[in-house]
Amino acid sequence: MSHDNAPLIDRDDERQRLRDLMATGAPQLVLMYGRRRVGKTFLLNRIWGDTPAFYFTAAETTPAQNRVALLHAFAEWSGQPLHIEWG
Repeated sequence: MSHDNAPLIDRDDERQRLRDLMATGAPQLVLMYGRRRVGKTFLLNRIWGDTPAFYFTAAETTPAQNRVALLHAFAEWSGQPLHIEWG
C-alpha cells in the first residue's frame, strides 16, 4: 500500500486541530513530540499536503544547539538571512 493512500487511524482530534490551524490563514507554530516512528511526520504530510510548511526535527543534543540548528534551518528554508543576537 502506498503511504499516500494509507488511512489515518484514530487521529480525528489531531486532524481537526491541524485543520483548524490551517483555516486561520495566519502563520502558525506547531510543536509535536513523541516516540520515534509513531507517525508524526506522516500525519503532518497527510493533513497539510502541498501547503508550504517548515519542518524541523530536534536532535538529541543540548537545547542551545537545537535552537541554533532550528534558526539555521529556517533561514535556509525561508531564504531570509540569519540575524542572531544573543543577549
